[in-house]
Amino acid sequence: SSDLYNGTTIIGEIFLLLNKENLLSEAEINLNFNKILYASLINVWPNDFCQKTKIWISKNVKGGFAEDCELNLIIDLIKTPNVKNLQLNWLHKDSKISFYKNLPALILPEAKISINRDQMIIDFKEASLARIAIGKGKLNISPIFNRMAKASLKLRGQSDLQDALKFLNHKDLNLISKYRIGTNGIGKVFFETNFTWPIKPAIRRDEFLWNVNANGNELVLSSLPFNLRATESKIKISASNQSFKLLSEGKLNNIETKFNIDKLQNTNPSIRINLIESRELAKHISNITGQEIEGSASGLIEINDLNFSNFISKIVIDLDNTRINLPQINFFKEFGIKGLVKGDFIFESGLLTKISNFQGEVGKASFDGKLELKNSFFKEAKFNYISLPGSLISTVSYTHLRAHET
Repeated sequence: SSDLYNGTTIIGEIFLLLNKENLLSEAEINLNFNKILYASLINVWPNDFCQKTKIWISKNVKGGFAEDCELNLIIDLIKTPNVKNLQLNWLHKDSKISFYKNLPALILPEAKISINRDQMIIDFKEASLARIAIGKGKLNISPIFNRMAKASLKLRGQSDLQDALKFLNHKDLNLISKYRIGTNGIGKVFFETNFTWPIKPAIRRDEFLWNVNANGNELVLSSLPFNLRATESKIKISASNQSFKLLSEGKLNNIETKFNIDKLQNTNPSIRINLIESRELAKHISNITGQEIEGSASGLIEINDLNFSNFISKIVIDLDNTRINLPQINFFKEFGIKGLVKGDFIFESGLLTKISNFQGEVGKASFDGKLELKNSFFKEAKFNYISLPGSLISTVSYTHLRAHET
């Protein structure tokens, strides 16, 4: 017996083999013990045996103990002692594992651990990371007896959307805030992750490789770019060191949409929003233009090379299924009559300042021009032409002055 743990019992046997010269050629060690603290395991770990793994365990595994341990070790003693075979298995209990910088530790109540000459495998069915519940996971360290050893951690589970977003936004990952996505969210998400890193004391950021996939239904994302809010949404997130992709199908500011954010490494993200035909969109257009528009509208918004400060948003709006009444110019369009408006919306310092290539064909009317805005208010319009039933107006300029700009 031993005092490695209160009540620890160790049972073992050693077989020694001699060669033809009656010299020791091989030793086989078989040990079984019921409990051992990891701190005690580090204390009795041989100094010349797998030092990088020993240091990593000492630094990153806090607390915990091993149960039902079985060790089979065969050592070749000819010339330089060499591990010929190794098989070590035990049941892990109650510890915390830190795996990268200041990320929350993985809390591991129980796991099956196996070590052989090639790798260490930690298999578990329950764990937690911050407030995220892990349903299944595996930590693999390979090649374990090599200075090039790497760890791979795979996790699967589900969590509240808000907890998952907070983890993704941790300063050592910083996956979402740089895309102006906040951590406010409602609903449950299912996720699969894979983290890979070298076993060594200091890990560079580009050496910590990760891949995260998450999805959920009936979700609410309250903090999206440009004051957008997703509700009743089916959302998929796929992120890695190389790319980030978010797909959302549901309502965006109460308008039915398919929303996509896509980014590759060293490029600015692109955004594509398909505005599904709806009465809500037609009502929204009516409200922001101050014009009488009824029915349902659809559209498309595309932003390439988005840096959230200076960018161009291409917008196309389909008004075929709307009724439009513009009494100020004695114009009326009925349902089912062609209606299409498009333009390049130019943002500078985060504010909409111009609409160029502003073109439209609505019923028998058409136009082509550009608009300028100041502090988000209409300032000036210049049209190459405006065509109305029975008339054609060329080169039109209009400047709007608010009351205090006299």
